[in-house]
Amino acid sequence: MRGIPILLLLTMVIALPVAVPIAIVLYMWDRRRMQVVAERTGCECCGAPLAVASLRRADTEWAKHTTALRYARVMMRRMIRRVWAKCATCGAEYGYDTRAHAFHRVARNGLLDDQSEVSAS
Repeated sequence: MRGIPILLLLTMVIALPVAVPIAIVLYMWDRRRMQVVAERTGCECCGAPLAVASLRRADTEWAKHTTALRYARVMMRRMIRRVWAKCATCGAEYGYDTRAHAFHRVARNGLLDDQSEVSAS
């Protein structure tokens, strides 16, 4: 019984220096692949390419959202990020399908985001 925690600790000490660099490289590959797909994908609303600016815009808004939740001390168990790109020209939101390597338009409340803005005015 005593040998199991020591074996687990030893495994963690050996595996951690290997797993962390692998995770970093995989993350960088995914981001690079996402940037290439964004350059090739045009916005469904305005036709402009999504490009890296749309990825950065979505990252900035996600960071603001999570910071606001932490500041409000909201209990966060698991948050799922749905918006990975936001068009720099018109603001249309796009999710990313990792299996198909493609961006798809995200709908809010059953409406596409530009339709919800029209119905709100």
